Amino acid sequence: MVAPPRGQQRRVAVAAAILPVAETGNATSGTAATPIANVRSNDTVNGAAATSANSTIATSGSWPAGITLNTTTGAISTTAAVQPGTYSLVYQLCDLNTPANCQTVTDTITVAAAILPVADSGTATSGTPSTPVANVRANDT
Repeated sequence: MVAPPRGQQRRVAVAAAILPVAETGNATSGTAATPIANVRSNDTVNGAAATSANSTIATSGSWPAGITLNTTTGAISTTAAVQPGTYSLVYQLCDLNTPANCQTVTDTITVAAAILPVADSGTATSGTPSTPVANVRANDT
């Protein structure tokens, strides 16, 4: 290695490597759930597994009502009120440097409809027109 001329300094650039990885999860409408247990589980910060000891996480942009990110555990949770559909959720992963180096990624949650049919029964007399079950949907949800 050649030394720089006297009075000059050599500079070395070190870049942060913040690598969040997208995840997917599933939930059912009408039931509170945790479709993604920890968004950090497959992320890395400067070559090490992302943890609360070496990184922070936060929501980025607008998240739908009823879907939350626990910034301590990394869990994405849904309430029972979340309607069926597919939701794209952006979160930000940052290292603990000052200033922080951050990257965003989009996770996807699919909330399925909860259809619960209930069996019906009725009685009819042979040879007589009747409606033994008036509405098969009356007791379904």
